[in-house]
Amino acid sequence: MMSKKEIKYHMRYAILLLSVMLTATGSNAQIGNRLKDQLNQRKDAKVNNAINKGLDRLEGKGKNPGQAPGQPQQGDGQTEEPNQNPAPAEEKTEEAAPAAPTQASVSPEKSYARFDFIPGEKVMFEDNFQNETDDEVPSYWIPTKGQVEVSTINGEKVMGLLEESSTVYPRRAENNSKNATRTTLEFDYLFRKNNGTMMETYRKGAFGNEYFTIQFAVDEDFYDNDKQMELGDFIERLDVTSLGKVTFGKMNGDFNQGKTTDMGYVKAYDDITDKWVHVSVAITERSMKVYLNSQRVINSVIGKGRSFTFQISCFSCSSDNDGYQVFFKNVRIAEGGADPYKQLVTDGRMIARGITFDVGKATLKPESFGELNAIAELMKQNAQLKFEVGGHTDSDGDDASNMKLSQQRAETVRGKLMELGIDGARLTAKGYGETKPLMPNSTTENKANNRRVELVKS
Repeated sequence: MMSKKEIKYHMRYAILLLSVMLTATGSNAQIGNRLKDQLNQRKDAKVNNAINKGLDRLEGKGKNPGQAPGQPQQGDGQTEEPNQNPAPAEEKTEEAAPAAPTQASVSPEKSYARFDFIPGEKVMFEDNFQNETDDEVPSYWIPTKGQVEVSTINGEKVMGLLEESSTVYPRRAENNSKNATRTTLEFDYLFRKNNGTMMETYRKGAFGNEYFTIQFAVDEDFYDNDKQMELGDFIERLDVTSLGKVTFGKMNGDFNQGKTTDMGYVKAYDDITDKWVHVSVAITERSMKVYLNSQRVINSVIGKGRSFTFQISCFSCSSDNDGYQVFFKNVRIAEGGADPYKQLVTDGRMIARGITFDVGKATLKPESFGELNAIAELMKQNAQLKFEVGGHTDSDGDDASNMKLSQQRAETVRGKLMELGIDGARLTAKGYGETKPLMPNSTTENKANNRRVELVKS
């Protein structure tokens, strides 16, 4: 049974959803009649699906779903690139509204040109789910409600929140159970409908309040009066909707980059619809910044308190035929907040935690271009700087393969910096494999810290 606080939380979103519909559809009189008819009859659930969902939230109704017909099938682990999704099902053109003019897509280098997110320098938790088994609870997570299981999408292992109120938080060492004052969180998410694509749902006007939420403490602490004082401003939740609206307390922002498909009553951005979306959260003593892909959507002042952990919930997920589910991968929690570029100039070396690769490959992830652009700009402003780009791995796998992979990754970074305008004579690439660990390869967190790109002045 939901607590009064959770019921109040759902009511807030129901009211928000209904108010958006009143303002976005065009005729308030017509909508008023429809709402009145809904309250009296509640008959035409298909046509008024979005209104029904809002009313259900308001009345606190729950569901008891069975197995998810839309749960992703196991992949075959073949050659499809990560961050790609199955081709959308063919849309029914007779139901599709004309698309609005779209903006041209841009390269990751340009898209992330102003991406100022800086990851923490010490990894405290990391999970890419690659060694997990489908249909099992992920090893490094603790579920408290609903159904949380490992699935495979396009050959990648991911964590799915599959039922109403599914809730999970990372399993961390006891002495690291609370976040540092300066902490960063990164992960990728994907919303999926059970009977089609999200875009089809938007086109038909059958979308509801699809969102997930991040709570900054486990329930036991979150509802404890003494712990609430310690949480301070982090008593608020961070909510992310499928349309890219992000809310933290009274602060809210909307993703608004790239090509769009405008159906009149809702604008869907292609870069975050039926695709994996990268989230970056940077918490300091004074602020919390939240990014979707390369866009900063929230910059909230933090006046007091600290975050404890990152508990993820999907209150509206459902295995019903017309329901939706949300999946996560590439989760990383890191702490610290020193400016790595000042450290590079003064100490002569830095670990570029923002430069990351696909698992087992030398393919840069798009979010790496924020750090690459910053390094290129630093080198342009300091023409005397020359660097060795060092690639490092953990101890998993054989020595020769790790050495080869680290060399390939170092060369990839060097090549990309040259594309960004840096003279190749100022850069060398060197792979060290697993020969220079920062710490023993004895834990998952230690291995995450040993996997790195390091720049050393030469």
